[in-house]
Amino acid sequence: MSRYFYDVRYTPRELRLALVEASDGRIGSATDRVLLYCFHYDPAVGRYGPTVMNLVRAGGVLTLVLIGGLVAGLRRLERRNARAGGGPCSPK
Repeated sequence: MSRYFYDVRYTPRELRLALVEASDGRIGSATDRVLLYCFHYDPAVGRYGPTVMNLVRAGGVLTLVLIGGLVAGLRRLERRNARAGGGPCSPK
């Protein structure tokens, strides 16, 4: 174990994150590694808590991916319409 739990009752998530952290990523799923990136152990409280900057970074990356997907989808739609001879101003 890499963490000391201050109580005899702890959540399964805390135990799982502690095991993944102690194993240096050799055990656990990709989801556990993402959770471990977003949550860090706070020794003052004795629990895992959210790391705000990592959550903001993850939100920023997700926003960029979504905007990139939107732009790519709109460009593909525009090319498909141009090949079909139609356009936004062409008569029907």
